[in-house]
Amino acid sequence: MNRMNSLGVALLLACVACHPAVEPVSAPASGNTEAAAARRPRLEASFQRELDRVQAELNLPGATAAYALPDGTTGVAASGFADVERQTPMTPQSRMLAASIGKSFVAATALA
Repeated sequence: MNRMNSLGVALLLACVACHPAVEPVSAPASGNTEAAAARRPRLEASFQRELDRVQAELNLPGATAAYALPDGTTGVAASGFADVERQTPMTPQSRMLAASIGKSFVAATALA
């Protein structure tokens, strides 16, 4: 994976849940877990669509992303292939090489 695609993956992981195409889901009122559960399938589908779009737009072989909302709702999604030659689908459990991108995260954290 070239440097631009690595940067794209890092930005995707940091930003995809905040993209306007992902339908907003408001935090449930205290004790209103049924409403949150009813919205969850729509959120997951919207998040998956956005990840698929970004993966295709950046021409990445595969991508994974996760989100955590203020109400405690979490989710993960995967798109594309973990191994293109073998046509192995990407899953949230697929291992990905991080290469040198970790240095950028450490530097940004140190400077913040």
